Amino acid sequence: MIRLSKITILLSIFIIGCSEDPPISKEKMIPIMADAMRMEAAEQIGNNYITIPDSIWKLNYTFLMQKYSLDSTTFNSAMRYYTERPAEFSKIMEQVIEILQKEELKEFKR
Repeated sequence: MIRLSKITILLSIFIIGCSEDPPISKEKMIPIMADAMRMEAAEQIGNNYITIPDSIWKLNYTFLMQKYSLDSTTFNSAMRYYTERPAEFSKIMEQVIEILQKEELKEFKR
């Protein structure tokens, strides 16, 4: 009987561990990634596509993390989580692209 309860506990821990939730939900990750894409594009265009020092990227991403009240550890964990799950990351990026395309259409119509 004791052995059965130990097995049940171990199986429960294993199942809980396998159903890991992302550090940042998809819903929250979409606007973060949209802002990151805007920021990176603006930086590249603004610097005429030259190699940009890591210090500039760090400064930009620090601003982005502050905007969304995140720390870099959580953001990096989320990026690792989603890049290890390409299908989920692809769905996020499809929505990001859709948002950016809608914004581009609005600007184009002006």
